[in-house]
Amino acid sequence: SKDVHDTSWFALDVRMHVWRATFLWLSFASLLLFGSTSTVGPARNMRLKPCPSSPNCVSSEADESDKEHYVAPLTYTGMTTVQVVKQLRDVVGKMSRSKLVEEKDLELHYTFTTLVFRFVDDVDLVVVPDDAPSESTVDAKAIDARANAPTTSGTVQVRSASRVGYSDLGTNRRRVEDIRKRWNEATRATHASKM
Repeated sequence: SKDVHDTSWFALDVRMHVWRATFLWLSFASLLLFGSTSTVGPARNMRLKPCPSSPNCVSSEADESDKEHYVAPLTYTGMTTVQVVKQLRDVVGKMSRSKLVEEKDLELHYTFTTLVFRFVDDVDLVVVPDDAPSESTVDAKAIDARANAPTTSGTVQVRSASRVGYSDLGTNRRRVEDIRKRWNEATRATHASKM
């Protein structure tokens, strides 16, 4: 009687584990199929795509009052735009599981693949010199012409977003702050080498 009782509880326990595994698998599949919240691709005309309302994206062009999505842009001084783009390639290219997908003038588009589930996140970087015209007047020819123009200071607008799911548990913000830390270290080293 005790063995039968133990066996029935074991069978129930197995069924519960199977049910939980099935539920988790279906939840994961639904995220992949229906949970896409991020538009893919590099920015155009020195503007980043806006973040969706979901908390899985950060952008330096989000409203500063939007604490969930806003991050400060990167900054630079004493560098040409060509030097800035090259240094961005060096900095971001050395980060784990990063891949440069597209480069156009002052724009870089990277993907980052997560280690376990192989989710793909998108990172866009756009170099904006301080003397650049406003985004509403910039066209492709202006960007092409400015790509080789010297400048002394400016910003790098940055956006990092998950392609699937709802919350990223802070992954994109941590990634941007990691890029910022590496960028600041690299620019300090660049300036020190000029002295």
